[in-house]
Amino acid sequence: MKLIKLWICALVALATFNLNVLAQRQKEPGKPQLTEEERSLQGEGQKEKARPGKPSGKKPSAKPGRPSPSKRGESKPQRPERPERPELSEELKTKMETYKEESQALRAELKEAIAALEEPTREQISEATKSFRESNKDRFDAQKALSGEIRDSLKAARPERPERPEISPEAKALREKHQALLKSMGENKKELREALAQASEEERKELMESFREEQAQLSQELKALHKEIRESIGGERPEKPKADGKKPRRPRPEPGASRPGGARRPSN
Repeated sequence: MKLIKLWICALVALATFNLNVLAQRQKEPGKPQLTEEERSLQGEGQKEKARPGKPSGKKPSAKPGRPSPSKRGESKPQRPERPERPELSEELKTKMETYKEESQALRAELKEAIAALEEPTREQISEATKSFRESNKDRFDAQKALSGEIRDSLKAARPERPERPEISPEAKALREKHQALLKSMGENKKELREALAQASEEERKELMESFREEQAQLSQELKALHKEIRESIGGERPEKPKADGKKPRRPRPEPGASRPGGARRPSN
């Protein structure tokens, strides 16, 4: 009996010691004690917090430092108006409806003929389709003729397209010159590939050097031709901003300074 009493006293003392330790851990300096309901609410709030650094998903309307065309005072190019579609005649509508109904009927009959076969193979399906077309040849020919009539009627009812403006002879000459330069550059590459396949190492170096010289000359001619085409159209190439060799570096914000978007630079 004395041993049992001693064991019970030891268990009670151990339990009271653990309770005191837990109470001391919960009582931290500078923090108020929370009830069980407040702890549960605090735990739910921590689960629902969003991930840090997650983007908002909003796309910028325009690049910074580059105003939109409306702010710059430029007007958007007007698209040409499409001509209105003329109304179809009642006769044409009737033909289209008849063609649609007959096509659906032929498709349904062919489906029934194939469904009547028990576990058909590809050869049996092709034979059934061929025999169905032969037995209904008059109907298929009538559908073909009716589709031709509908196509001709739609083509006649189609509005006329506006004619393209003719190109000036100067523009035609520039276009032909541009095509000839591109063709010559492609032919040079083809000739180089054929020559390299049968040349030695020394000959390959000479071929590559001559090819580079020819291509550089042609590219210069092509560049001058592009400039001539731009001048003939009336457009000018925008000048690049002049800088002293390097891009100017942005000044770093001071620690604790406010940033765009509400973010702050860490003080450490």
